[in-house]
Amino acid sequence: MSNTKPARPRPVPRTKVTMDLDTLEREGTPEEPFTARIGGDTFTFADPMETEWQDLVVISPQDTVLFLQALLGDQYADFAKHRMPFWKLGQLVRGVQAYYGMTPEELASPTS
Repeated sequence: MSNTKPARPRPVPRTKVTMDLDTLEREGTPEEPFTARIGGDTFTFADPMETEWQDLVVISPQDTVLFLQALLGDQYADFAKHRMPFWKLGQLVRGVQAYYGMTPEELASPTS
């Protein structure tokens, strides 16, 4: 019989949350969807800012995915599993850019 006590699990350190996307609400949403008449037919366009960001990235990845992959590293795959409207992703990207002091000039020319 051993007199050693079982090791207690170490407490998980709490990480300060800088931006809580779970509580973020969009301001100033349009009351009516955008419509256009083409060839006598009227088409209603969904608000792209409410589209899940993964759906838009599949169509036009541009640099947002690379930006997120670079900042998140090994966490990116888990992040990409979370569904959210595109406008929230925009808020997140702008928040990160502002937090790190990224100016529009730096974003336009990252090698300068």
